[in-house]
Amino acid sequence: MKKSYFLIAIFLVAQLLVYPKELSAQKRKLTRYIHAIQDSLNSHMGVVLYDITKEKTVYSLNERKAFTPASNVKLLTYLATMHHLTDSIPAFQYMNRNDTIYFTSTGDPSFLNPLFQGQFPPNFMNDTSCTLVYVPDTLYDFSYGKGWMWDDFTYYFSAQKSAAPIYGNLYTVKKDSTGNMHFSPGYFVPHTAITKTLEPTKIVRHAYENSFKLNINPDDNEFEVSTPFLYHDSVFTAILSEVIGENVYLQQSAPLPLQKTTYSFPKDSLIIKLLHDSDNLIAEQLLLMISKKITDSLKTEAGITALENSVFHDISKDIKWVDGSGLSRYNLLSPWAILFVLKKIYKEVPESIWKNHFPQVGKEGTLKQMFDQEPLQIYAKSGSMSGVYNLSGFLYTKKGNLLLFSILNNHFVVSSKEARKSTEGLLKYIIDKY
Repeated sequence: MKKSYFLIAIFLVAQLLVYPKELSAQKRKLTRYIHAIQDSLNSHMGVVLYDITKEKTVYSLNERKAFTPASNVKLLTYLATMHHLTDSIPAFQYMNRNDTIYFTSTGDPSFLNPLFQGQFPPNFMNDTSCTLVYVPDTLYDFSYGKGWMWDDFTYYFSAQKSAAPIYGNLYTVKKDSTGNMHFSPGYFVPHTAITKTLEPTKIVRHAYENSFKLNINPDDNEFEVSTPFLYHDSVFTAILSEVIGENVYLQQSAPLPLQKTTYSFPKDSLIIKLLHDSDNLIAEQLLLMISKKITDSLKTEAGITALENSVFHDISKDIKWVDGSGLSRYNLLSPWAILFVLKKIYKEVPESIWKNHFPQVGKEGTLKQMFDQEPLQIYAKSGSMSGVYNLSGFLYTKKGNLLLFSILNNHFVVSSKEARKSTEGLLKYIIDKY
């Protein structure tokens, strides 16, 4: 009997000695794989893998180094939204006095936004017996965030932040399959010069005024092009007046508190546009709405400071967070900080919910083209800009393990598509080996 115990003890000790070596070998192989990617792209990478079942980090490389996160910042915006915004998004606040309705916006980005179907002005705007007066809230931000690229002003992804977004703060022109042209909002049609071009159809805006040039290629049977318009409170009231067919007046203050609230869409609808489509305006406006709720001001910096003192307290000294979308080059996050956010999401959001909120690779949103549209069990948020490709989220390995992961890749000069392909290969390796 003693001999049997002795043999068992020797076996257990041997296993303890061998297992770390096997684990170490696994890590070394993964490190070599990552270094090969870095060498081929001449880039800088940070990676972290966390096993939910084991409750431990099973791999890390440069996990505390700071990277430009791009749209991975939207993970912070998402978690903050889940914490602070109600299931239905408040849209407008209003009150009646005599024959006048005074109203203001909450900053809701869905109002008349073509991304959301079935949009109509709220009922109080259709009361033709009353005069409508818009009372704008104060936006303490500039229209563009700190560290945004100044020459992106004409691209759809740089729509201006505002106190009351309308039509996603974009001017969109569409030619359908029947050849009909659609201008949205129609308010800008008189300010649009149309020319022909041999290049792909595009629309551009003057840098300092709402005048547009629509260059149409006659060979384009269908197209849809968008550019941000210059936002101003008077532009909001002019567009809204045209939509409802009644004058909307602008006034800087109301004679009474605006205590009634109308609601627009379920929070989930905006979140899916945030994570699946990576919509920047929605990200910025959600953060402004959160700021309004917790600091009583439409001020991104104030909202971020409050969130860093609460939801993100444990990582606040390790990150630089300046906007809701990730457009800013000033943002800095580490794989470790993103892992913290992912762990909080996993702990606080039911699995069925986050699986619906996050796009699945090969299947949905910005990740649809990954893995040749093979729908692997990876739910994640990408982040890309010039010299940056990042992916962070949740994945299931072939062994059935659920890993939280963050793969950050910066400072390459090749295309983001090439960097994305390298990330795909790395994910395949992780799925097979872990």
